[in-house]
Amino acid sequence: MRGTGAGPRPNYELFDFAETIFDVLESRVVDLVKKDEEKGLRVSFPGFPYLIVWSKPEGDFVAIEPWGGLSTCSDEGDVFEDKRGCLVAAPGETVVRGFEIKIL
Repeated sequence: MRGTGAGPRPNYELFDFAETIFDVLESRVVDLVKKDEEKGLRVSFPGFPYLIVWSKPEGDFVAIEPWGGLSTCSDEGDVFEDKRGCLVAAPGETVVRGFEIKIL
C-alpha cells in the first residue's frame, strides 16, 4: 500500500487488532500493489477524513475503506452528533461523498 506521501507498508502485524485507522493523511489517494509488481488498485477518496485498512490475521485479502466518521472512541460519549467526523446535513441539504477505484 502506498500513498502520495510516505506511509506504512502493510504486513500481518498491521492487522493484530480489528483494523488500522489512518486519521492523519497527507493524501486522499492510496495504491494497493502486489509485491514486486505494478498490478493493483488505486483508491481515491476526496472528502473522506479517515481511511480504514483491515484484514483477518493471516488472511488472503486486504480491505480498504474510506470512512466519513468513526465508531465510538474511548474518549467520547454516546451522543451521535458529537462523534468524530460526524457530518450532519441541515434540513433540505444534500451531502454527497464518493470514492473511485482504478485497476492499475
